Amino acid sequence: MNMEGGNISSSDQLEAAGIRGGFEGSKARRVLIQNEAALEALLNPVNAGVGISERMNREDLS
Repeated sequence: MNMEGGNISSSDQLEAAGIRGGFEGSKARRVLIQNEAALEALLNPVNAGVGISERMNREDLS
């Protein structure tokens, strides 16, 4: 939800997070994250540098 009480679209959330670019008419929106490691670091700074499969394996062992 945004501050006015309405819903924020997933597209707007991705833009606000710096994952993809803004609206440019009929052009496709640009992906701003360079690779999976950069996405991981942005979404989960505590586990930055640890890949998804490594994290899943750690969780399975706990």
